[in-house]
Amino acid sequence: MGNNERTKNLLANAVLELSNKKPLSDISVSDITDFCGMSRNTFYYHFKDKQELVFWIYTTFHDKTINLTVADKKHSNTMELLKYMRKYLSFFRQAFGETGQNCFKTEFQKSMYKDYEYVLGNNYETSDIEAEIKHFIAMYMAHSSVEAFEMLLNIPAQDLEKYVGIYLSLLSNGLSGTIKKLGSEIGAAK
Repeated sequence: MGNNERTKNLLANAVLELSNKKPLSDISVSDITDFCGMSRNTFYYHFKDKQELVFWIYTTFHDKTINLTVADKKHSNTMELLKYMRKYLSFFRQAFGETGQNCFKTEFQKSMYKDYEYVLGNNYETSDIEAEIKHFIAMYMAHSSVEAFEMLLNIPAQDLEKYVGIYLSLLSNGLSGTIKKLGSEIGAAK
């Protein structure tokens, strides 16, 4: 790991630690740099603002774990991503709650949009579908996934796997397919 990565990781660890002590919205760049003994110039050399650092924390893990190049793995890392987010639960709950320019929720939605755009283009035959319709589908899926992730962060740990299964079923089977699947599971359990 190079010096740039080490520095970014130190800044990330600082904001993760600080978010356990006070609200993310109250943490300043000075708080972050003071915590890890760096200058503000060092911070701004690596990140344009606190929001970029917050999203970098997510994307660093996302890029290491999510591999959308294999069709059958398109959703298989959802549980790993949620486990990571729940490891830093206070931080990610606060990050989803922030508003304003470059806020985490908006950047997360953009990232999910790119993921769905990729999935649509590489895992489904969509050459006959108009670009505006593909955009609508990717945007719809991205918005719903952002809301789903925010909800999944609040599910009790013992129920997480069940609700992730429902989320993934909704992605793969749609509403009617998921309802049928749940109905048959309940029937089989009786």
